[in-house]
Amino acid sequence: MKRLLFLFVAIAVAASETTAIAERFLVQLSSDAVLDYDKTGLLPSSLAVANQSGMFVSHLFTNPNSEIRREEYLKLGMDRWLVFDVPDTTKVEVAKYLELSKDVEIWEKDAAMEPGLMPDDYNIYYQWHWDKVRTPAAWSQGTSDSAIIIGTIDTGCEITHPDLASNIYVNPGEDLNSNGLWDAFDNNGVDDDGNGYVDDLSGWDFFSFVWPWPPSGYEFIPGEDYFDADNLVYPDLDGHGTSVAGLAAAVVNNSTGVTCAARSVRLIPMKVSVVIENLSSGYMSIENTSLASYMSAGIQYAVDNGARIVSISWMVAQDVAALHTAVQYARSNNAIVFSCAGNSNNTTVYYPAGYDECVSITATGVDDVKASFASYGTTVDLCGPGTTLVTTSSTNSLLHQGALYDLFSGCSAATPIVSSVAALVLSHEPGLSDDELQARLLSTADNIYSQNPGYTGQLGAGRVNAYRAVGGTDPLGTCDRAGESCVVLPHSTCDSLSGAWTAGDSCEILEICVNDADGNLCWEKTFGGSGDDLGLSLYELPGGGFILAGYQTMSGLGRQGVVMRTDCSGDTIWTRQHGGTADDIFMCGVLIDSTRYLAAGTTRSNGAQDVDGWAILFNTDGDLIWERRFGGAGIDSIQEAALLQDGRIILTGVTTSSGFGGQDMWAVCFDQFGVQQFARTYGTSGADGGGRGVVATSDTGFVVSGYKYASSSNRDAWIIKCDQQGNVEWDRTQDQAASEAADAVALAANGDIYMLHWLLTGTQDIGLSLYTYDGILLWNMNYQEPGSQIAFRKMFVKESEVLICGRSSGTGSCNLDGMVKHVSLDGNDVATQLIGHHMDESFSGTTLTADGGMALLGRSNSIGAGGHDWYFVKVGGCEPLYTGVELVILADTCLVALHWTESVLQGSQCGATGLQYNVLAATSLDSTFALVATTADTFWIDPSAPGISDNRFYQVVPVATGALSSNASKNTTRHASPKSSSAASCIRSAELHSTHD
Repeated sequence: MKRLLFLFVAIAVAASETTAIAERFLVQLSSDAVLDYDKTGLLPSSLAVANQSGMFVSHLFTNPNSEIRREEYLKLGMDRWLVFDVPDTTKVEVAKYLELSKDVEIWEKDAAMEPGLMPDDYNIYYQWHWDKVRTPAAWSQGTSDSAIIIGTIDTGCEITHPDLASNIYVNPGEDLNSNGLWDAFDNNGVDDDGNGYVDDLSGWDFFSFVWPWPPSGYEFIPGEDYFDADNLVYPDLDGHGTSVAGLAAAVVNNSTGVTCAARSVRLIPMKVSVVIENLSSGYMSIENTSLASYMSAGIQYAVDNGARIVSISWMVAQDVAALHTAVQYARSNNAIVFSCAGNSNNTTVYYPAGYDECVSITATGVDDVKASFASYGTTVDLCGPGTTLVTTSSTNSLLHQGALYDLFSGCSAATPIVSSVAALVLSHEPGLSDDELQARLLSTADNIYSQNPGYTGQLGAGRVNAYRAVGGTDPLGTCDRAGESCVVLPHSTCDSLSGAWTAGDSCEILEICVNDADGNLCWEKTFGGSGDDLGLSLYELPGGGFILAGYQTMSGLGRQGVVMRTDCSGDTIWTRQHGGTADDIFMCGVLIDSTRYLAAGTTRSNGAQDVDGWAILFNTDGDLIWERRFGGAGIDSIQEAALLQDGRIILTGVTTSSGFGGQDMWAVCFDQFGVQQFARTYGTSGADGGGRGVVATSDTGFVVSGYKYASSSNRDAWIIKCDQQGNVEWDRTQDQAASEAADAVALAANGDIYMLHWLLTGTQDIGLSLYTYDGILLWNMNYQEPGSQIAFRKMFVKESEVLICGRSSGTGSCNLDGMVKHVSLDGNDVATQLIGHHMDESFSGTTLTADGGMALLGRSNSIGAGGHDWYFVKVGGCEPLYTGVELVILADTCLVALHWTESVLQGSQCGATGLQYNVLAATSLDSTFALVATTADTFWIDPSAPGISDNRFYQVVPVATGALSSNASKNTTRHASPKSSSAASCIRSAELHSTHD
């Protein structure tokens, strides 16, 4: 489909097909391309012919002065991004050269941008938004003099506006007279600070068009700067950028006009758009035009000039690789990008808001209801006020000439408000990382889903709250889900104790919402600190208890890999932290046997060339057996692990270090001594990947799943069957209209293969396919709900059903809830269990338990120490019902077997009549806590008997001899079931240390 160069906001008018408009291509050269073409010094010889077509070639990104930023710049391949401005008459020919050249890694057409502006309502004129986000209360928490730099990427800015001027950033490297002002003396025509931009004292104008322009039917507007990239970010003839600037950085407490949230802030304004007159629509019918390449370069410029925050109130309708690279560059340099989600009033994803590294903002009104125009969906992260806001206006605006202030609405308005709140938080705590800042804003946002019942899970964490974000606390929260069927925990103090909440009920601790008809949530635990923590891998140990892996954010160290062992009640036995000074993450794990566990993932520390694969083998006491790192010069990431039938370990993920070009799916095989057996890559020249699902097959091979790009904007679910050496036996892609990716695979009893995938159909939905062992697709099912359901990494096949775990914002969810979906073996949707609190829960690691239940591991943003914490839940198998030998007591020559039935610990004797036993607390072996009632051949312990208390370990001693015949222990900890008053006990197999008298 042909892409228009210009996207016009007021009325979309395409240029005539005969108009000589240039095409702009964004090109990333391959890492081994030799730049030996002497005409430009930028091109490899393979593109020499293309350059004869009259195109103009330039760098997209500039080389940063900072060594730290240069490292990230090179790591992301930003030095290899070029801009090809090509005449319309030769664009087809140039595109052909780009497609065929071995020296081109990525090429794409530049994409048009549009601002997130909505029409104003001139009947309302008041500044309500700062009260709504509780900025005055935040100011009462104290202020800081730390000036935080915000970069805005927009239509420019009136930098002399009386309510902006003193907050406009002045580049000290270009301020020759050091007066902190933009003045003529500083404009000497020299790049004094050597950053590639001449006289960039206060921002930069990136818009420059080199080909015959304007198109037919359009006319230049006097005073607009169309052709030269320069240091003139004004006049702002559109006015959009000046309005954004006022919400982000208007001067506080100057007795003039309006304010922003951050008392100490500096603004770098960047101009990426111009206005042009549409003659066919009458005089002064102006329209915006811009391109994603200008935004991409602007992001890098802001970061290189010290911006901790980049605020973008523009949207691109498609994924542009160069733009994504720029956002990644910002996050890798501790800057956070806020971008508007869109004004489409649907779930259409715009960019850069759609990137995981970007914080997507949508708009709400004075009553916290989603604005009528605002986009929504599972990619939205936060809400901000966005309707009829008074802010600064450009006095040169063609629509509002001479006005210093005016009204402003749209996602464009919500984004700089959230950006300003973020600057306020950073001014209090400058040491916060970008990840910590994002976690803080999300975890302290106000839940507004009761005001938006039709958008559950699609408005992110809620509406930003400045007071809570800077550490302010309220004595009482609010139960704001009217009519939800929720469970009142024993430690909650709420006005309504019936389980049905009324909006406005006061709670000290927000309630847990369990939409599970059987009420079988046995227990829940959280682990973590104030940062963003996530549990990803979970296994039940054969001897009882669990072993967990994931990462936790550590102060000064970034994300650190963590492995933890718990007892069967989820209580910690030991924790091991591994990593260096950069991000080191355990993404997955595999239980080798009852005594060894392997955790794997990615490392940036300890000699990693970029991002390397990483694996550590532990014993179940937490001792390290061996550690391995592997990968090349690119990014190499391990996502999942499995134990092959012959005992070898297969790790799967993605790599850019080797393969077919771009990103490829990757498999690495080790023996149990850590010796690599083979490494394989799977893919095409595009950006393929995944590797988040792998399962061993009976022939000592494996099946791995991921995704393959069918086009630049659409990817297909992908599954591969490999032999024992990793060679492909067959592979299949699943091509639907929606974008898809496979997240997990599992084997049926007969060897058939289930493939779990997600698909983007406006919302994000779950799909499940069944393939034969030979790769024949038997069926495919998609499970669509009004909200969004996302599967994460794991599913299990039981005797009669498939269990799928992840997250849901669908029907009945409290917000974003952890999910267990039950599907029949033939793919029919049976039931969905939801477990969650007032904010955001999800499950990414799961295991079936020996008692018939399931343990789930993921994250919670509702409870815990702050940010996202590990969320560990036990579902099913709550009643203390166990079969088989648990404790073996050696009495004389007879073994005594103990097991649980209902709430009684029972045992049987063989031969010894009338033998009595005492139950002793492990912490006090010299005193008897309870006498065991006995008969000739049976004895039992009633947990409610005097002397038997919770949270203790007990030992059984035969009274007849007075000697300890077995040092076996059992944990009889009882937990109240959330929907039942009956006791629930946790079973843990005993370790036997028998002696014989």
